[in-house]
Amino acid sequence: MLVATVQGSRLQAAKASKSQAPFLCPNCQETLILRQGTVRVAHFAHRSTIACAWTVGESQAHLQAKQAMADALRNSGYDAEPEVPLGAQRADVYAERDGERFVVELQHTPIDPKEIERRTRGYVDMGLHVAWVSLVDIDYRCFLRPSDIPIPMRYSPRPFERWIEVFSFGQVPMFNPLLGGVLCGKLRAYRTSVPVSEWTERGGAQRSAGGYEKSSRRYADLFCEAYLPLECLQLERSWRSVELRVGGMSFPRGGLAKLTVRR
Repeated sequence: MLVATVQGSRLQAAKASKSQAPFLCPNCQETLILRQGTVRVAHFAHRSTIACAWTVGESQAHLQAKQAMADALRNSGYDAEPEVPLGAQRADVYAERDGERFVVELQHTPIDPKEIERRTRGYVDMGLHVAWVSLVDIDYRCFLRPSDIPIPMRYSPRPFERWIEVFSFGQVPMFNPLLGGVLCGKLRAYRTSVPVSEWTERGGAQRSAGGYEKSSRRYADLFCEAYLPLECLQLERSWRSVELRVGGMSFPRGGLAKLTVRR
């Protein structure tokens, strides 16, 4: 985790020193170990014998993404912090500016869309504007090369990315913290060819099949709608006026946040 409690106050690992110990977990109140270095993002860790819900499934990529997103928004004039408890939930990044309140959730592991819906509903019920971003390990810098014709990348969307696509009005924000920017992706049907096959049946009759295209269930064509450099990143308010249901998924009425860049 990126934040610990020291004498009742929040302290980020990036700004901490070992002389400030002891560090306590804001969730379970157990003692934490400060880990800093040149390769991994600075963070706090539980001792191996401690089980805490806040660190289940945590990865270096997720830690790095939360820190990078909070830093980027802070540099754009927001009061932004990672890992902020809000009611019964903990926001990956919480940001405020001019009285507007935002949450950015960075999803890095498979999750049931119903759980995303539950978390989102909890935030919008508090009057927050919510953005969901998919953490990816693909190199989407290929989209930045000059080209007269948009060239898609074959991509296998995860179920929660399909939820984000509808939630974000047809867009899937994607972030690889190693690349320095957010990709605003568009998913389109990926067409695959069914090869022609021919055979002879008993009695000599000739038969054939295939020779057509069909939409793939597994893959989609990923296009770049926009690329947002972190140094220009900001949040724009949006609103869904009615509850929405699409393909068995639910999308709550309330505040949304769109990642964009300073103009």
